[in-house]
Amino acid sequence: MDKPRCRVLIENPNLRLLVRRILLLEGWDVTEADDPALPSLAVIADLDCFIWPADQVGQAVRHAAGAGLPVLALTGQDLSVGDRTALGNPCVLAKPFELPVFVGVLHDWSRHRTPRSADAA
Repeated sequence: MDKPRCRVLIENPNLRLLVRRILLLEGWDVTEADDPALPSLAVIADLDCFIWPADQVGQAVRHAAGAGLPVLALTGQDLSVGDRTALGNPCVLAKPFELPVFVGVLHDWSRHRTPRSADAA
């Protein structure tokens, strides 16, 4: 079975390393690039490290959510309903997040995903 792929958009190097390691330990393929030849199946984005919402991360979150991809937004902000709606209603985890909750989101995504080989058929 193909590994699920996740695009990680996190500016802080420590948080990026932590998230990448968790994903790798959970059997995910991790990318930071937006490569159409290697489509992501999920997106994890830190909303606090960039000028938001009119920025690259907000656009990537909206695009992924609009395409029906699972999206996890990490933030220390108290997002309003309007903020979440503007982003496409991603799953949101407040920082600092608990590891079991983060891993639970990954397991939920894995249970509901379609293998990439089935997508190509």
